[in-house]
Amino acid sequence: MAQTMAPPTFVGRRDLIERLVRDFSDSRPSRNLIVGGPGYGKTALAAALVAVLGESIPRVTVHASEALRGVPFGALERLAPPGTAADARNAPTVLRALQLRLRAEAAAGGATPLVIVEDANALDEHSAAVLAQAAITAPSHLLLLARPTPDVPRPILTLWSDGLLERHQLPLLTHEEVHELCVKTLGGEIVSSAARILARESGGHPFALLALLDSERRLGRLARRHGVWIMTAEPTAPDPVLVKVVRSKIAADSVERPALEALSLAGSLPLPVLMEFADARTLDDLEAGGIISVEPNDRREAHLAHPLYSRVIRCSIPDSRRKKIRTRIIELTRPAPIAQRDLASWVVCALDSCAVVPDRWLLRAAVIANSTADPHTAARAAAAVRDADLIRPAAVQSARAHCALGRPDSAEWLLRTAESGPTDLAMQAEAVVLRAQIRLQSGADADEIQAMADAWSADVDRVVAAANGSGDHAVRGAELARVGAELLRLHARALQGDLDGGEDALRGIIASPAASQEARMVALAMLGDTLTATGRPDSAVPLTAEAMQILQRRGRRFLPYSEFVLSRHLIAVASSSRWSETDQLIADYLESAPPGLLQAGGIIHLAAGWVLIRQDSMRQAHAELRLAIEALRDSDADQLLPLALGLGAYAAAMSGQAEAATAYADGLLEVPYRAGAARHLIGAAHAAAARGAISGTPVHGAALHLLAVEAESKGLVAAQQMIHELIFRLGTIRCAIRETTAEPAGAVNLQGSEPAGTTSLRP
Repeated sequence: MAQTMAPPTFVGRRDLIERLVRDFSDSRPSRNLIVGGPGYGKTALAAALVAVLGESIPRVTVHASEALRGVPFGALERLAPPGTAADARNAPTVLRALQLRLRAEAAAGGATPLVIVEDANALDEHSAAVLAQAAITAPSHLLLLARPTPDVPRPILTLWSDGLLERHQLPLLTHEEVHELCVKTLGGEIVSSAARILARESGGHPFALLALLDSERRLGRLARRHGVWIMTAEPTAPDPVLVKVVRSKIAADSVERPALEALSLAGSLPLPVLMEFADARTLDDLEAGGIISVEPNDRREAHLAHPLYSRVIRCSIPDSRRKKIRTRIIELTRPAPIAQRDLASWVVCALDSCAVVPDRWLLRAAVIANSTADPHTAARAAAAVRDADLIRPAAVQSARAHCALGRPDSAEWLLRTAESGPTDLAMQAEAVVLRAQIRLQSGADADEIQAMADAWSADVDRVVAAANGSGDHAVRGAELARVGAELLRLHARALQGDLDGGEDALRGIIASPAASQEARMVALAMLGDTLTATGRPDSAVPLTAEAMQILQRRGRRFLPYSEFVLSRHLIAVASSSRWSETDQLIADYLESAPPGLLQAGGIIHLAAGWVLIRQDSMRQAHAELRLAIEALRDSDADQLLPLALGLGAYAAAMSGQAEAATAYADGLLEVPYRAGAARHLIGAAHAAAARGAISGTPVHGAALHLLAVEAESKGLVAAQQMIHELIFRLGTIRCAIRETTAEPAGAVNLQGSEPAGTTSLRP
């Protein structure tokens, strides 16, 4: 009997493969129908099944097609006697020929043969009838592969309704299976956030995922760095090869194409509007075929089944027809967009059709596009704003888009434009926060951030003086702005390791009625970070958890803070007695995370690696931290790279990978910014411990003592405790090296066992 195990190269659907292998390895006939949309992997599943069965089961393969659907026995032409195909009167002759073939295969192979029918939904009625009768009258197994269309041949439906055929719906790949397929296809590990972006873009569609992987590699947006695959940019326009491959799967005829093109340009359309582009039967066929989906809500909004379909169809539309379609969409959906989530697409349609769009809609579209990781649309919508009162807020949205597109210099220029002229406190707050993020990403030090906070406070004072008590609204705006400036000032002090008075100030902001939800969220995250740095991570976790709840409740509005809040929450949990919850927190975040995941990859792997160090699982920790380092080299707005490099060096050294440890420790010296004091000290200490573990010389122990003194002087208790443990452990390793006389120092197993009583890095 064949092994009931899916081949190692196949991903997902293992339970189904193993069940089918058991059924087809039995002498009793088994009949199964596999249903899945185009590109779901039906053929790949059959190939995996054949690979497992090997040569032990004789096989007969039938290929149906729409081109032969009107020809009697067209699908069985290769199996029918010469001259009998294409004539419906020859059914008994064709059936006898098939029965004889199956009996001969069974006799020759000593096992029940397997009949595999590709595209069974396209079988002509006569071939379907013969196959159904042969499945019952001849010793054979039957495997039908079909799309979910409403016009499956009647003989096949009869087999199913009579209980003689088992139907299996082929599911899309889960996030975990997408990650696994990425790793197997790319031949190396991929950052989790990159795998999630690919899962989102492909919708878990196997064919779309493989095509996307090939395309993104060709375009350089999916790149290999030191053996790790990362996304350097969000997927945008597909390349011509991807377009050709995907179009072959969704090959639409002239009747279907207008509806698909309209959906690709609009995002979604209510069915009554979409029926202006195609009739009801055509739309039913597209839905049944898995090309479009219809939401079961009052508006009955239809959209393409997968994001990749939208991108491919959209770029395949000639410019002249694109403009006509967008003009028609605007005519059908005036006077307002059909849904807020599709406002950005609607605005693009309006701009392309030269329709007049209110400036407030343009600005709103830019905000939505930025929050859905569509910076090109955001920049275009913001640039179209002409209202003098909205130009500066639009400049902020344009700056955010340019920042996402990797143009920090352009973003800073736009922010300077936004901050010129009369001060709008709400707009200024967004501009200052964005500029601070850009500067930190560029390696700004704490003094520069402090200067930005001071300038912000001075601007607020000028606005209040000019208002001269003119209204409650101005007073409320000034209060919110002062809270924001104070938070930025406290953040600058924390970067320097100056926590004196910061805890009380943050608690005051959290309790203040003047603080907005945005300010409370930031203050909670910062206070949690302070408590973690001062050795109280268990007290920090409830605070950072509350900040995460606010972030998730407000959705895309607070998207720019996601990295800031997430990093502090994960580090607090990983440092606390609740460290075992880290994996579940990461899984939950990835499951619900909004677009813009590129920035989260480094944080996620850093937290996972930190926990593994606590568990003394150094080899696994190094694997996670290796991913974190490459992701953070590409995007590190929260300046976590020094911490990741130090931890990575330590994990590599303690798992016997001296070359990698030295490279990470050297890399730490090349980082152009110091980062927050606590994180920098922890990273530098682990790098020093790594060098000491490799060399066995006392000089690195002296460096650790100096770092411990610095941590103590700044009240960074957590860093101080970790450094003391590293000093203790490094001394143990040096003793082991001195006592090892049979092998050179470089050959010592550096993993060792953790000394008794050292608990700050372990649960």
